[in-house]
Amino acid sequence: MAKIAPFRGIRPKKELASQVAAKPYDVLNSQEARAEADGNPYSFYHISKAEIDLPDSVDIHDVAVYKKAAENQEIFLDNGVLIQDEKPCYYIYSLTWKGRTQTGLVCGSSVEDYKNDIIKKHEFTRPEKEQDRINHITYTQCQSGVVFLAYRNVADMDTLVNNWIANHAAEYDFELNDGVRHTIWVVNEEAAVNQITEIFASKVPFTYIADGHHRAASANRVSDAAKQNNPNHNGTEEYNYFITTIFPEDQLAILDYNRVVKDLNGMSTEQFLEKFGEEFFDFAMSLSQNVGGVQASVDAVKSIKSNKDLVADLYSTEPSLIGLIVNNPTGYDFSQAAYEWEYATPVAPGTKQTFRGTADPVEVAQRNQAKLGWIQYRQFMSTEIEPVLMARGLSSLRDRRARDLKGLRDEMIT
Repeated sequence: MAKIAPFRGIRPKKELASQVAAKPYDVLNSQEARAEADGNPYSFYHISKAEIDLPDSVDIHDVAVYKKAAENQEIFLDNGVLIQDEKPCYYIYSLTWKGRTQTGLVCGSSVEDYKNDIIKKHEFTRPEKEQDRINHITYTQCQSGVVFLAYRNVADMDTLVNNWIANHAAEYDFELNDGVRHTIWVVNEEAAVNQITEIFASKVPFTYIADGHHRAASANRVSDAAKQNNPNHNGTEEYNYFITTIFPEDQLAILDYNRVVKDLNGMSTEQFLEKFGEEFFDFAMSLSQNVGGVQASVDAVKSIKSNKDLVADLYSTEPSLIGLIVNNPTGYDFSQAAYEWEYATPVAPGTKQTFRGTADPVEVAQRNQAKLGWIQYRQFMSTEIEPVLMARGLSSLRDRRARDLKGLRDEMIT
């Protein structure tokens, strides 16, 4: 079960919150951060991207940047721009954009849960990006990069959050120029704090990283270093947790995340699509829920229309067979128009279920987690086990002389 903890949050003075608020450090470059912070001495960019207060010639990973971040953070605390709660709290956080609100819990999540796969991951991380966050945490002695987690709804938690919002005034409530409204409640009553901790400990088996794999990996490595340097480590220290915002699944929506390819590295458009197109389309398909495994193709749509009665019958009896009837078994060309048609068209008369819909974010994470596991397993077998088998002249792990290798394989699986 998931282990979380309240913490003594460092947060803006109420009157300055909208001026302190800043985007995550990794969604804009130094020049953009410098422009956004221009004329605003309270912007958190002075801490999260402290290179904006140094000459352009200073590398963003230079130790001077992390020292400047620590210096600016100390100034913010000394001047009351930032304050720290006197006792550990939880924080309820709502974001509202274009009429839609999602509400989650800001808390400390357990590093041990990260290690033990209670916190599920679906991405590899890059050491140089981890090191950047490690340096920032080490110099500031503060985790300011929040990790975005998801979990399956728990009725008791939904009720507690709704009741707290209904009966307590928000500490912060402001809208920034990007149209996002931020509302935060401080949960500082001991009974409510204990109840939240217990709900997660007894009713939330797993949480899932939606965003922030590098931040989580960095916190893990910082925690390991702190343990090694603390001869009196007992597991209750703050470094055993990292800051997260956890949203229940019904609060989430998967939005487009588009990237523009500016340079084809000498390839023609046709060569690029031939080499990478299938991977791009597979990724897009993984973010949608597809009744019957129907292809996003013009031919599939034509076949659905020609066999609409059969498709409707299969939907009520064996929907997994729909794709077998309407798909081209030899392959297909992706069609954006067909893809959109499937999103808008009901599978059968009288139902709201369309051929394609938005996938459950948790299920997407689980699929990616399983795929990642198989990739890691194949890499392990091909680099660690199979070469040793061949060197010993063996062909199978069932051979008694390969018991040690089988043990390594079983340990990797578990």
